[in-house]
Amino acid sequence: MQVYDGDTLKVKPRNILRYPDKKRGVRIRLAEIDTPERGQPYANRAKRFTTRLTLGKKVTVEEKEWDRYGRMVAHIVLPDGKNLSQELLKSGHAWWNTKYSRDKALQAMEKKAKNRRIGLWKDPTPVAPWIWKRYHRR
Repeated sequence: MQVYDGDTLKVKPRNILRYPDKKRGVRIRLAEIDTPERGQPYANRAKRFTTRLTLGKKVTVEEKEWDRYGRMVAHIVLPDGKNLSQELLKSGHAWWNTKYSRDKALQAMEKKAKNRRIGLWKDPTPVAPWIWKRYHRR
């Protein structure tokens, strides 16, 4: 497994039938959330959090769809049965992505992290990644 940022990983699949190059692995974008982009405040913390929960562990990948960049959009279930996207939200390392999700449980997790002012919510004016990208194109 390789972690690119808080919400993007590469997993070496065993049973993903629709992905032809099983040796190189499949790039996965976590469904329904968004973490800070590289260069954005809290990005490194989100990446370290994801790395700590996934690196060297066998995870279950629940495919949702494929995005326009050729990445699988999926939920990742950790060995203890917890959902990685939910853990990122609960710990204040991610935003609930309302553009791609209507899951009210995720909304409640984000709201609880905000109210507790943990993770990126310590910042008085956190900027969502989809807004930050508009002004920081590479």
